Amino acid sequence: MTSVVRSAHGLVRAVAAFRAHGVQHGSLPSFDGRGPHLSNRGTMRVGDRFAIRAQQTRAALATGPGGTLLVGDRVFINQGAVIHADVSVTIGSHVLVGDGVAVCDTDFHEVEPGAGVRRAPIVVGDGVWLARSVLVLPGAQIGEGTVVAAGSVVRGELPPWVVAAGTPARPVRDITARGTRR
Repeated sequence: MTSVVRSAHGLVRAVAAFRAHGVQHGSLPSFDGRGPHLSNRGTMRVGDRFAIRAQQTRAALATGPGGTLLVGDRVFINQGAVIHADVSVTIGSHVLVGDGVAVCDTDFHEVEPGAGVRRAPIVVGDGVWLARSVLVLPGAQIGEGTVVAAGSVVRGELPPWVVAAGTPARPVRDITARGTRR
């Protein structure tokens, strides 16, 4: 199959899946490989040129009842990524999401009996890159242009234009060059 036919096929599949699940979308969304699992029980909106690549493992996008997932323009999500908004997940434009990343604004269950389930909004700024297997916890805020290293766990706030790594993720160096990654 030529790349033009494959791109057109990915566009048609994306538009059909989004419409079937009540997902608002901008122009030219596309799926390369397997389409994502979609569960929209709240509000889900993706911007222009939103793309998911899933050759081996499907990605998943979900909103709980009343949850809001807002994704900016030119966002790329790789295979196996999971994004779940029980309250609110906002992802800026020009964001790259690596294989196996999990962005969830809820713990889904109590950690301590009687303590309740932790739920808090997540904000991912423009131009962020979440590398392979990053975990973003409820209440996290990631500043513009920040790169989060593979396998890191993000909780709390990361400043803009840094490389962050670790568990929990901490800035390890500044990024001096500014610009768009995609």
